[in-house]
Amino acid sequence: MPLLDIVLMPEYTPYFVGGIGLYLVHRDRRDAYAWGIVAVSWLIGQHYAVQRLWHAPDAHGFSYRGATGIVLVVTLGFAAVAVIALGLLHWADWRWLTVAGALTYPFYLVHEHLGWVVIEALHRRLGIPSYGTFLLTVLAMLTLAWLMNRYVEERLTPKLRTALSRPGP
Repeated sequence: MPLLDIVLMPEYTPYFVGGIGLYLVHRDRRDAYAWGIVAVSWLIGQHYAVQRLWHAPDAHGFSYRGATGIVLVVTLGFAAVAVIALGLLHWADWRWLTVAGALTYPFYLVHEHLGWVVIEALHRRLGIPSYGTFLLTVLAMLTLAWLMNRYVEERLTPKLRTALSRPGP
């Protein structure tokens, strides 16, 4: 159903659910159900990634993406988050990581759809070269993510937490 596809975004769901599974692994490494959630999410994520990104070698020589490379990227993504969830990088407590962590969710919300708008404006309309467009787009999305964190999340989170912690009627 198209409405459910728009709302639930099944092609991205495995990564979200896999992240939740890895959070559960972080809480208890021995949780077999959590590891199962991660494994199934990883497999389904590979399916959707290959389905959406794979191009036959003769289709577009420039944009050829092999299935093996796609599976490797998905696997590396899951492995990177698993390394963090398992606490193998607990020694990395640099201050800038807190800022980066705070920006991940707002960046996730804005990067794709608004990023394409910025790319269109910078590259196609203003003629800025690809490398400049890339850098300016990342900078714009990070700035927008910071603004969202600073003026939306930081202000609304305490109010939302208070409202949700009140006993019901």
